[in-house]
Amino acid sequence: MAESTRRKTLKPYGLWESSLEIAEVFRHPSPPAYPFWHRGELYWLESLPEQGGRVALMRRTGARRKECLTPENYNIRSRVHEYGGKCFCVTGRHIIFNNYRDGELYSQRLEAGAMPEKLELGGGMECLGFADLVVSRDGSRLVAVAEAAQSGRENLNFLAAFALSDQELPGRLSVTGSTVVRGADFYANPVFSAQGDRLAWIEWSLPDMPWDQTRLMGAEMEIRNGSVRVGKKKTMVDRPGRSVCQLGFLQDGRLLFASDSETVDFWNFFLVQEEEISRLTDFDFECGEAHWVFGQTRWQATGHGTIVAVASRTDGDELIEIGIESGEYSGLLSGFSACQHLSLTRSGELLLVAQYADRFPEILNFDVGRKEIRLRVSTGTGLPDCALSEPEFIRFATGADDLAYGYFYPPANRRYRAPEETLPPLIVMVHGGPTSRTTSALSLLKQYFCHHGFALLDINHRGSTGFGRKYRQSLMGQWGIHDAEDIRCGIEHLVNGKRVNPELVFIRGSSAGGYAVLRALTQYPDAFAGGASYYGIGNLVTLSEITHKFESRYTDNLVGECFDRTASTHADSEFVLRSPVFDIDRLSSPVILFQGLEDHIVPPDVSREVVRLLESRGIPCGYVEYPGEGHGFRRTATRTDSLLREISFFTDLVRQCP
Repeated sequence: MAESTRRKTLKPYGLWESSLEIAEVFRHPSPPAYPFWHRGELYWLESLPEQGGRVALMRRTGARRKECLTPENYNIRSRVHEYGGKCFCVTGRHIIFNNYRDGELYSQRLEAGAMPEKLELGGGMECLGFADLVVSRDGSRLVAVAEAAQSGRENLNFLAAFALSDQELPGRLSVTGSTVVRGADFYANPVFSAQGDRLAWIEWSLPDMPWDQTRLMGAEMEIRNGSVRVGKKKTMVDRPGRSVCQLGFLQDGRLLFASDSETVDFWNFFLVQEEEISRLTDFDFECGEAHWVFGQTRWQATGHGTIVAVASRTDGDELIEIGIESGEYSGLLSGFSACQHLSLTRSGELLLVAQYADRFPEILNFDVGRKEIRLRVSTGTGLPDCALSEPEFIRFATGADDLAYGYFYPPANRRYRAPEETLPPLIVMVHGGPTSRTTSALSLLKQYFCHHGFALLDINHRGSTGFGRKYRQSLMGQWGIHDAEDIRCGIEHLVNGKRVNPELVFIRGSSAGGYAVLRALTQYPDAFAGGASYYGIGNLVTLSEITHKFESRYTDNLVGECFDRTASTHADSEFVLRSPVFDIDRLSSPVILFQGLEDHIVPPDVSREVVRLLESRGIPCGYVEYPGEGHGFRRTATRTDSLLREISFFTDLVRQCP
């Protein structure tokens, strides 16, 4: 035995004391978002957990420090589609942003100490919020996706346009607003042509989600009598089973977009010129992304006959350059766990947010012409001095000769070793969505579990994004079946490889991942020793009755049945058959649940129903509610408390194991 190994404390897996302090897990800021240059200075958005998770505009000063420009009473977030995303734009010396607290648009000069000023929109427009703000190059017009409440009916979503002016009030902005486009259930990704006289966007209607089918639309625009007017709408793409995303005009007026279909498995690039659509690329990797939030910019035109784009492969992202005429590509940068939020300066330098497995996210300033990184800015403040578990990309066989994917993290702690011939307990992590994707990006939360002596499987089950349309859509009609089966197969893969202890397998997840927790525990009860569900779904009937508009028909597609308030409560309904609450008698292991009281996506009643059933059947469970938290905990105190309770829950179960 090596001397360094002998010096380690001998203690069973799962009972190690973490050398990573829990305060360290949540001390660092969230990954930077939507970086941009303005007048020679670097800006980005950042969530501030110590301030309730509000989102603020940050600036890198000449002294290489960062300063917050958004006053404390303002939060650059949006309620549109509930998930929000990018909800600001920059014009002249101003940032225009949606304030989460009141859903109003504000203008603020890009300088220290400047106070936001509410924009009086006119026209009696009362909205819950705005998102995907885009301004024309000349600064004269602004378009945004808007959402408004309707009494007794679902929210109304539409495109709103505003004429901008700072002539009458020097140093301030004035706007004139009007509703421009309505009629579809949802809108996203509005883009202006270089001259600002043409607008393109995507729209879709229920029961489709944006990765199922979207329409590519366009129209001419003009300012008349101080208001923006839109000409006759033109449909460019509208075909069953075709999903369009990532729109943008090239300098020559052609429209570029990404699309998949029943015959194009991966999101590839297409061009629109004089109403003719041609396919540009034939890739077997993703250039698009499932639209959960606004502002997912994955390509930029260089102005030299190429575009720079993010290519998502099965095990990570890379940056590539694509010829606009040839469709041929070459690699630029690789080794990313994830890469997003591309923007290009007029001088040809590219900004992007890069995430890695072994260090904090960075904002990169990349010179496309010279093919070199000019600047790296990390918003993290010093990587903890402790061992890091290195993620291993794995693939394994699942049902019907399919494959599923994931990342395996072994235990890692410099201070401890486990008795020989023993295997670590396993925690299976399941992402939300379920149409989403996990990556190998550094997560101190995952590392915290590994420091306690747990192995971890972070799984991309069938239905996850990043593996083509066929893989993504394979969960349609099979939710609660394919994903649960893939979880079981992933566990068996690691058990058969003698990498984890089959008697100590736990599972955790949030939202749809929380549903996967409860579903797996009821379908494969012998496989698990316990589970943790964060705002998870126990009853699909309850969820369908009370969830928000954006996902109001999502469950219909996932279970393969249209929801009906009467028929869907029958014993033979898929909504009943797939709901863990109706199989709760099969669950045999302890469960702990966490819930935000302000969650409008999975409201508290969904979790409370699960708890009542568990308690009535004598199944050990814990349940914690957090006031002020919504769908996804944002406050440091909440995150810390829930993680402490969860790790204590798991370690207690490890101690109880013979």
